[in-house]
Amino acid sequence: MLTRYNKFSDYLKHRFSSQVRKLPLDLGLTCPNRDGTLSVGGCIYCDEKGSGTGKKRYSIEEQVERGLEELQRKGVNKVIGYFQSFSNTYCSPEFLEKNLNLLLKYPEIVLIYLGTRPDAVTEGHLKVLEKVNKRKELGIEYGLQSSNDNTLNLINRQHTLKDFIDAVNLTKKFKLFITAHIIIGLPGETEQDNIITARTLSSLPIDSVKIHQLYIVRDTRLELLYLTGEFIPIRFDDSVKNTVSTLRNLRRDIIIQRLTGDPKPGQLVAPEWINDKSNFISAVENLLEEFGAFQGDRI
Repeated sequence: MLTRYNKFSDYLKHRFSSQVRKLPLDLGLTCPNRDGTLSVGGCIYCDEKGSGTGKKRYSIEEQVERGLEELQRKGVNKVIGYFQSFSNTYCSPEFLEKNLNLLLKYPEIVLIYLGTRPDAVTEGHLKVLEKVNKRKELGIEYGLQSSNDNTLNLINRQHTLKDFIDAVNLTKKFKLFITAHIIIGLPGETEQDNIITARTLSSLPIDSVKIHQLYIVRDTRLELLYLTGEFIPIRFDDSVKNTVSTLRNLRRDIIIQRLTGDPKPGQLVAPEWINDKSNFISAVENLLEEFGAFQGDRI
């Protein structure tokens, strides 16, 4: 089948000529949307682990060495050191620099990525990232989720689209690789909302995008809304259609890191179709094929 969108796996193969896997790492931080600075409880879909790895009880070196050992048993010798849990610039620049520098001694780590909120980054953090980037390529991932401020308020993001745009434009001055995280299936959102979000990203100096299909996990406010009938998860066919529309409105050069996420075992409440990731990806690719469509062909 013809490749109709800019896959991250193809980008990595071209760059490194071998398999590259992500190695999730945990700085043991939290989020201003949880600790009371902005709000408590976090976003409505986020559990108390904040997409956490559960690794914070180990030092960064222990996390890296345990992870490398496990991946090397699977034949993987090149990894992305990915600071995943919570907001990874919600700390002092000095703390961030100290921990990022620990990764520089591992040749197996070919890239460093860290996820954070657009309102939790300063020039001080970006100067640290710029310094590290000169020694080992580094990228930053900002959670946007939606370009609709009403949606951001509804899901308790506690930041605005302007915060995201300001963070992206500031970050690009430091010549860093920028990823945006967006979600399809948010409460009240339509296909048109997804298209507007995609076109907003296409107008910004974004290098890659992660697309997440909204699913409900245990012990979240979204679970309560679901159990009381106030929220109905997006149907499989609608999620596929909206994902295709999103891709068609993203610039062709933007790398698509993923089309859906993976709930932790035993944590998914709904919808069940989320558990079949390969089926979802195949359905998206088949619909692109059926339409004769490509990433970016609508802009």
